[in-house]
Amino acid sequence: MSRWLRVGGYGLGLLGTAYLLYLLRQGLAPSLLASAITYVVEPPVKALERKQVPRVAAILMVYAGGLAVLALAAWVVIPVLMAELKSLSSAPAARASPGYGQWLPAFSR
Repeated sequence: MSRWLRVGGYGLGLLGTAYLLYLLRQGLAPSLLASAITYVVEPPVKALERKQVPRVAAILMVYAGGLAVLALAAWVVIPVLMAELKSLSSAPAARASPGYGQWLPAFSR
């Protein structure tokens, strides 16, 4: 088989794959998200199953633990973020950015 024929075949295959992904673009993101969640959740579920926990209960326990971690992170991070935003919005521009007001008089003449 000729080298150029092989390269052309690879190029057509790549274009065909790109076109197929374009056609499936709306269903692709949820599928990839579901695959990522499954990839993360499966090892702890299997570990719980080895300890004789039913699969449905293991899945619910892992999801509950994940939601608890997210809630704890939000409980810790959101108040700190709000305090930082409040202090940022109350600071005058001259204090927030040294040298900010120095060039403004040149434009007011």
